[in-house]
Amino acid sequence: MDIDMLDVLVNVFRRDYPISLRIRDIQRARTGIPPIMLEKALTFLVSEKILICPDKDSYELNPDIYRDIEAHYGYGNYIRSLQEEKKKKQDYNDISFEKLNNDAKIARWQTKTFWPVFIFGIIGGVFGVISFIMQVSENKETKQGQQVNQPTIKSKADSTEIIKAKKSLEVKDEKAIL
Repeated sequence: MDIDMLDVLVNVFRRDYPISLRIRDIQRARTGIPPIMLEKALTFLVSEKILICPDKDSYELNPDIYRDIEAHYGYGNYIRSLQEEKKKKQDYNDISFEKLNNDAKIARWQTKTFWPVFIFGIIGGVFGVISFIMQVSENKETKQGQQVNQPTIKSKADSTEIIKAKKSLEVKDEKAIL
């Protein structure tokens, strides 16, 4: 349908709103639309719910859509805004579909990699605990070893002193004998 023709037709209805118009009234309004095109345009506007057909032969504007048409300053602008909204909805649906598709791929990837990563983590945790236990036990052994070694160090020091004392006594005894 030609938007300009529909805009002219809707303007005829807007001018006489809220009165219902018959086809002959529309033809008298000198819209310049041929009768065949007029009938097609009217059926199109009824199918789009812009016009209401209370009787078989009379038409009137749908009050809800009439407000929207008034807000957009004509049927042409109204249709353009509807097309823009439809395009935005389609873009949003495309984006949401792509997002859901990517989420499904990620979910499959997560289920495939969960158990290997989980087992790897458990093995790493077990080795970490074993390493910690070995480190703690080594620390205890070295502390016990240091405590055992300290008396021997003292005894070695004492024994060296005793040996030195004996030697010095022997040297004195030898000098005394000579």
